[in-house]
Amino acid sequence: MLHDEMVLGAILIHCTGQTASFTDSLRDKVSCKLLNKRYLFRYLVNWKLNTTGMNPSTESFLILHRFGWVKMKFSFSGQCYQQLKGSPMRSPISGFLAEAVMQKLESIAHPDVKPKLWLRYNDDAFVIVKKELFDLLHKNLNSAFPGIKFTSETEADGQLPFPDVLVHRKIDGSLHTSVVRKQAFSEIILHFESNHPIFRKRSFVYSLLNRAKTYCSDEETYRAEIKYLFNVFSKNGYPRDFAH
Repeated sequence: MLHDEMVLGAILIHCTGQTASFTDSLRDKVSCKLLNKRYLFRYLVNWKLNTTGMNPSTESFLILHRFGWVKMKFSFSGQCYQQLKGSPMRSPISGFLAEAVMQKLESIAHPDVKPKLWLRYNDDAFVIVKKELFDLLHKNLNSAFPGIKFTSETEADGQLPFPDVLVHRKIDGSLHTSVVRKQAFSEIILHFESNHPIFRKRSFVYSLLNRAKTYCSDEETYRAEIKYLFNVFSKNGYPRDFAH
């Protein structure tokens, strides 16, 4: 139960500045793949194993890390780019590094604020904190690393979406949840008569019904969402018994 001095807030991360630059000196001279191979060969030549001869040293690990992250180059529309900030998409190590950075940020921001609740989904955080401390929390996060900035959002009319769950603050201070639905939603979904495999249509219906079951915190809200979904299904040609 929340008191009046507490506020619901969402904190979202975004990076600032350049993330890649066009490498003019490489154009029409050498491919990005060949350039990466040359870097790798150079690093492997300097790779020194520890005394056991089995495990790489910390220095060797950092060298390979720089190759796979800092020195990574890629081509786009015939031009070669080098990663300047951030981690490469789909790289196995990117998720691990992002988690490490977020944990470091949390250790920096929390001591001065001590939020009542801090829930993080990847790099988005749902927070309950005293109203007068929310701006301080936001400031602490933004001052940790120059290249990483956060946007913030607080509840409006007792409601806050995060990310597709709508959190309601009731008059008695309790929290209830429901499904977030964008105002631009046209109620047009995959039509039942469309030329798609039947298993995809079943999966689509199941995912929407399961979302209602998962996100709606009380029976009244759940029934209202189910009624709405069956109306949408009907508009798009789905037999009523198909959704059961």
